[in-house]
Amino acid sequence: LQEELQQVRFKGISLQELLQTRIGASRDIIGNVPGCGSLLDALLQIGLEYLELGRSLARMSQSERWKLSLARSLRRRAQPVFYLIETPSSGLDETEVLQLLEFLRSVTAQGHSVVCTDNNPLFLEGCDLVVKLGPG
Repeated sequence: LQEELQQVRFKGISLQELLQTRIGASRDIIGNVPGCGSLLDALLQIGLEYLELGRSLARMSQSERWKLSLARSLRRRAQPVFYLIETPSSGLDETEVLQLLEFLRSVTAQGHSVVCTDNNPLFLEGCDLVVKLGPG
């Protein structure tokens, strides 16, 4: 960081220290900052608690980037939204699929609608409704 930024402190923590803080531990520090609380909650819920706040996209896996994008897009909104998501479980392990399902349930509990296309049996087991399309 530039020297001027190294002097910046928030709640007694330097900006450099804050950027090295994992998302799971950052809720207590910046959770009350406008716009941060709901995004942090979404990131925690989708299973990204282990990432540092300052981790660049270039240092994230494809799965981590996808989760970040989904959490950012699906965080709480005032008006109901319809989401159409293609193969959300692609590249996720079993634990991550279960976290994703829990996260999507919380999105629908907020009044939003979610429709997904997927072929992962574990993901499909967690869906409210499955429509199977034939070949072609």
